[in-house]
Amino acid sequence: RSVSRNEKIELSSLIEEAIQDLSLISDKKKIKIKNNCETIYIQGSDILIYRAFYNLIENSIKYNIDNGYIKIYSKKSKNFAEIFVEDSGIGIDEKEKENIFKAFYRINDTKEKGSGLGLSLVKETIKIHGGEIQVLNKEKGCLIKVSLPISNL
Repeated sequence: RSVSRNEKIELSSLIEEAIQDLSLISDKKKIKIKNNCETIYIQGSDILIYRAFYNLIENSIKYNIDNGYIKIYSKKSKNFAEIFVEDSGIGIDEKEKENIFKAFYRINDTKEKGSGLGLSLVKETIKIHGGEIQVLNKEKGCLIKVSLPISNL
């Protein structure tokens, strides 16, 4: 059964909801999460897009340092919403950048539990919504950029 992808989704409040739902684990590590996204509408499956951002933010918490930060901000570029998730965590090694989106791939020296499916599902979700996801270079921590077409509904 295919999920309907024609809902109008406001990204900033969807991201806020994911942050709230993850607050138990972010509070435990004393991680400050700032959502500086502007109001941007995209079209798609609310549940899939929610899961994608939930996964991204959850990873940012898991692979972060205690008392770290996560900043989420947005920018409009032509017909795309660009959402950036930036954190003060352990970062992603240059040679791991392509691999982290492969199904079942796990970075070897991590203590975190998981199936290694999270990011491949995130990538798949972004792709079926006409967008893309990239790991950008950053001195410390991790910076992920998600581009999604802005809704014209």
